[in-house]
Amino acid sequence: MQIETILLPNIQRIEYWQEQWFTLFKEQTNTDLAASYQWLASDFINLKTGNNRRCYIVHNDGVFKGAIVCETEWYKLGKKLPIPIVNTGSHFVNDFAIDNIDGTHALDALIKAIQNDFPHSAWIHFERLTLNCCQHLQALSARTRYSLLSQDTDLSSIFDVSSGDFSAFTQNMSSKSKANLRNYERLLVKKVGPVELEIISPQPEDNIDIQFNHFLDIENSGWKGQKGTSITQLTDSKNFHYSLCKAAAKQGQLRWYKLYAGDQLVTMNMAIQRAGDLWVVKTAYNDNLREFSPGIIGITKLLNSAIVDKEICTVRMITNYSWLDRWHPKKEMYHGARIFNKNLLGKVFYAFLKFMQSK
Repeated sequence: MQIETILLPNIQRIEYWQEQWFTLFKEQTNTDLAASYQWLASDFINLKTGNNRRCYIVHNDGVFKGAIVCETEWYKLGKKLPIPIVNTGSHFVNDFAIDNIDGTHALDALIKAIQNDFPHSAWIHFERLTLNCCQHLQALSARTRYSLLSQDTDLSSIFDVSSGDFSAFTQNMSSKSKANLRNYERLLVKKVGPVELEIISPQPEDNIDIQFNHFLDIENSGWKGQKGTSITQLTDSKNFHYSLCKAAAKQGQLRWYKLYAGDQLVTMNMAIQRAGDLWVVKTAYNDNLREFSPGIIGITKLLNSAIVDKEICTVRMITNYSWLDRWHPKKEMYHGARIFNKNLLGKVFYAFLKFMQSK
């Protein structure tokens, strides 16, 4: 296995690997969106560019086997004691790309490269890993002498829409929730106009700017715009999401779900589809229509359309919003993990944190 280390602003080198990275993500349907070139490379190029960020590519004589993004940080233990660590992944999920066939060898090469470059760090930190990546780390630790500590950290919501029957999908919902959904839509139709869902699937040659700007406008109209946290007000976030959408469109994976009432755009969902998985990346709604609970109506229509679409088996929300619980989604765990360095600092904190975790 060979390692290539990419430093910003040399994005040409990471673009060199994109086609092989695209292919790996398409073929490995058990990996999460956060392991894709669309997500991880876009994050590396556009976010936290002022920090000491690196992208490590592992390959076997030019055949792409995996990638990991990381940066040095100071971790404050007990909010007081600063400890040098290496933090991994993106701002949402800390996954890495890995070829499942050569997973242990490829991951071992990536971990060694990071530890060699940052010999004084205490550990490599993974805050939110999906199950596939966590299992790769556990397998690596079991087969090598790496010291690993892991714990559950967060949840995401997963909807099984493979039944093809929306009535069956909603059978576990409470009568009150069903009645509320019907009432929200009835009032929206009465006061604004008939409800219609438009699904846009850009082709690789299409310009995504019009739909992307529509999304920015509707998101900025709500509370995020008022608080200054909308995508359009954060340059790095805007660049990341544009790059993500552009790369996904190039692969024919980008989806826009636009819900109209009459001629008014009510909600818009940014989504990426790979085979039977549909990831809802971002949701936005018209804040002027908030009395009708537009976000809830928009997700309901999206789920209904996914059930009708025989190609989609699961709808995946990156986060676990409490208002999604009315549909009783499956909760999938994110896992936190630390791979400790073999220096004195790593050994001391591995023993200390292992003891604290056992209490």
